Amino acid sequence: MVLGAGLAGLAAAMRLSARTVTLVEREETVGGKARTHRRDGFTFDVTGHWLHLRDATVRALVHDLLGGDGLVDIGRRAKVWINDAMVPYPLQANIHGLPGEVRRRCLAGFLRARAGRLVRRRPPPESFHDFIVAQYGQALADHFFTPYYSKFWGLSCDRLTFDWLSGYFPTPSTVQVVGGALGIRQDRVGYNARFLYPAKGGIDLLPRALLEAASTFSPWARAPSSPSSCPTDKYKASLNR
Repeated sequence: MVLGAGLAGLAAAMRLSARTVTLVEREETVGGKARTHRRDGFTFDVTGHWLHLRDATVRALVHDLLGGDGLVDIGRRAKVWINDAMVPYPLQANIHGLPGEVRRRCLAGFLRARAGRLVRRRPPPESFHDFIVAQYGQALADHFFTPYYSKFWGLSCDRLTFDWLSGYFPTPSTVQVVGGALGIRQDRVGYNARFLYPAKGGIDLLPRALLEAASTFSPWARAPSSPSSCPTDKYKASLNR
């Protein structure tokens, strides 16, 4: 039995497809957070989903599932609303978009932080906040990183560790940060500067393709309504191959 028909559950069912698998999902459709709602001709993903596919095996699987023409390559177009201005993302590489005095403080703090790292060796940062200040200076931490990531993760930055965020945090070089302060736009910074997305439809095309690949899928059958007989399962399906 596999609990949950999100991407992980569907992938597990596909790997176990040599045997009979019961996949249990409480929502109306498969996909978990990779679901899509359609209304009045518009398509809305439950949350942002960009396919980076850095692993060659996963990339080959997704291409097999959706086909060569089923994916489009897209360049990231993201901006940050800060100080009454839209600044290209990542902000730390595009601080030319900040007001003059804020930009000067952020650049000066960044250069002091980088110089301090060259002059003396420091122990590894214990928290994400320590990393931000050591890497980019106090001004950038105060103006952007601390309020943004505290809101994004729902935790204070001094309660977050950097080790599990490092793969998702853009870390531009000194040249890129200084160039961005001087007005040279830096668009190709970070792990998601370019990504893949289904050419037609929403992100739910991927979990639906996983489900089809895993098995011959029997129609949804509503679970028993009695709490004693089935307390949590809203829908059940048998996956056979």
